[in-house]
Amino acid sequence: MTPYSAELPLRTTSVWAGFRETAVIPHRYGETGGRCLQYNSERTRFVWADHACASIDDVLVGGQSASNWQARNVPDNTGNTVAVIEFDAGIDDGVDVVARGRGKLLGDTGVLIESPADVVRDMLILAGRPTTAARLDPFRSACARAGIVVGGSIATRITLQSAIREVCDSVGAIFAPDARDLCHLWPGPASGLRESIDVRQSLSASLGLDDLATAAVITYAHEDGEPRAAVELEAREPSSLYGRRVTDVAMPWVRSARVAVAVGTRLLQHMARPAWSVGVGGLLGDIRVGDGIALDHPVLPVTGDYTVLGRETEPETQAVSVTLSVPVGAVPVVRLIRQSSMLDPEQYSSAGLQLVGAEYVLTLREESGQPIAFASVTLDGQMTRTTDAAGRVAFPSSAMAPGEHRFDILTQDSRSLSMTVTV
Repeated sequence: MTPYSAELPLRTTSVWAGFRETAVIPHRYGETGGRCLQYNSERTRFVWADHACASIDDVLVGGQSASNWQARNVPDNTGNTVAVIEFDAGIDDGVDVVARGRGKLLGDTGVLIESPADVVRDMLILAGRPTTAARLDPFRSACARAGIVVGGSIATRITLQSAIREVCDSVGAIFAPDARDLCHLWPGPASGLRESIDVRQSLSASLGLDDLATAAVITYAHEDGEPRAAVELEAREPSSLYGRRVTDVAMPWVRSARVAVAVGTRLLQHMARPAWSVGVGGLLGDIRVGDGIALDHPVLPVTGDYTVLGRETEPETQAVSVTLSVPVGAVPVVRLIRQSSMLDPEQYSSAGLQLVGAEYVLTLREESGQPIAFASVTLDGQMTRTTDAAGRVAFPSSAMAPGEHRFDILTQDSRSLSMTVTV
């Protein structure tokens, strides 16, 4: 069986007759974008993905949106189906073609692959390590409950292990080849209680602030290795206690501000607290990364169920040693304090503001009249809330004194909008 340390068997342009440069032919998942590869010498045909795709929705030529194209899933000259963009006329040499769309589909259902669990499973199949969908069901269900979907590309040489870790790191998950669920959201509930730790086991613990972070700058919506958007989160109470400690978090497989904020909040709620690094030895059960352990030991000022983050087995006795991270104190409130996009914010006016009781209700709609649902809206750079399915979001009237106020809006598809109102 292919080891996790082996490179994914990605095809390159060398399989095409008359190729100009050797490059990996990308695999695309979820809603994503990236550079297309020249397919013919006339520069009228470009390949976006090394497989059939759900759709190609937008094409940029030299950074400008183009209209003289059509997209098809067709066999290349080796018989492999690829996603191709065809232009009415040849594109000038040296001009980049970038496309955005929706990538690979599940073979058995035809559904877009955008669950992190399904992306990981497809990578395993691609590498020759097929695994059952059932093994990843707990991870899939946890991501669905959290509303986590991803989009991204494999467009460079990369090992199977690194590719899976990149997806997991993007959504706040741990990965271990021998874990029961393979991947597991963390911080988060453990996948079943396997062992209780008390005074019978050997234990070491240290408490430090070296890894503590009270703010996070999160980059996401990566295309061709570069982020297109960012958000900054802060846990203000820990910031006042320990000082402002900023950490950078890359989420290349996250496409929307909503998911970036949700995952970042979960991570920062853990990182903004001092945490015991706990090592437990002498365990004899079948304990794996991702399993739950009930911790109750007089050395520690905390008790409860925690997730195994690391495991080692002693060869002679088969005794298991595990590591845990045990945060101290109340879960802090995390706030969005800044959001940005590589694109300048569009001035936005299709909104209505109405005073309802003690709140101002803002309703956001597209020019077509469709509500802008689940968008992140920040009032005067201080208070952030999310629109509902009808495009409505409410702010307390106490936060909007008479005068001018600014709303910064980040939509699910990463458009950055802004508007000002006077109350």
